[in-house]
Amino acid sequence: MAQFEVRHMLDIKADLGEAPLWSVEQGTLYWLDIYRRLLLGPTMTSFGGKDMSTLFITSCRLETVMGPLRRSG
Repeated sequence: MAQFEVRHMLDIKADLGEAPLWSVEQGTLYWLDIYRRLLLGPTMTSFGGKDMSTLFITSCRLETVMGPLRRSG
């Protein structure tokens, strides 16, 4: 069986973090905090040197509660 090293990278305190969405074009993971109505993801400037230890997370408030995308949009 393969062995993996797991590291804690971000201290995000979401009420309910769900609906992860990987953007192939941006190489970025976004997710929702359902209860707080936030869309979360890394700031674009944090990927300049691809150093994940300096990753910054940004959020934008959503007007309504959101859920995951269905297949193909």
